[in-house]
Amino acid sequence: MEVDDGAAVAAPGRWPQAILAAIVVVAFLAAQLLSDRPQLPLKRPWIDHVADLPVGSDLDRYTSYAYATTAILPTGRRLTVPELNRQMAALRDPKPPTDVPAKLGYSITEYVALAMPFFAQKDFGYTLYVDDGGQYMYFAPLGDEGIAKLREELKTPIGEDYTFRWWNHMWGWIPLLALIGIVVLEVRRARIKRLHSGIL
Repeated sequence: MEVDDGAAVAAPGRWPQAILAAIVVVAFLAAQLLSDRPQLPLKRPWIDHVADLPVGSDLDRYTSYAYATTAILPTGRRLTVPELNRQMAALRDPKPPTDVPAKLGYSITEYVALAMPFFAQKDFGYTLYVDDGGQYMYFAPLGDEGIAKLREELKTPIGEDYTFRWWNHMWGWIPLLALIGIVVLEVRRARIKRLHSGIL
């Protein structure tokens, strides 16, 4: 099939692909530099913050309760000098610290690849947890009975207005969809060029 040269129209430009490529690069670099998530495809436990316990509650008791459980999860954070010093001090004095109070959290399982999250779902649900900014979190799952008891003790409906922030655990799809968009646009551009050149 031949096409009149006068009727030929230039193939679409690549500026949409350039924008999508910038999104891919920025998201990937942000994940590598700012995220504590692991690189390999896996599912990891995590705790979303729900609320601080009210001032005046028995924070030391709740904090000790969180430390007393065997539920420990790695945060993936890089080991810093202050964190190393804290760990060494913990070895010398294994008594749980109380300078960081327990908080109410929501236990989830997050699915990760290349330090980017793609999906998350409920694991234990409501939990008391301690996060001192180090390499581990300590938590005590509450369950339905536990959260009801906590609200009764605190005399406040703590956590009832909590909504699972799913978008915080699915933004890995943004660069992936951008990459797919680049492929689709390049295939379309190549097809248009073939049509304009008379090649079916």
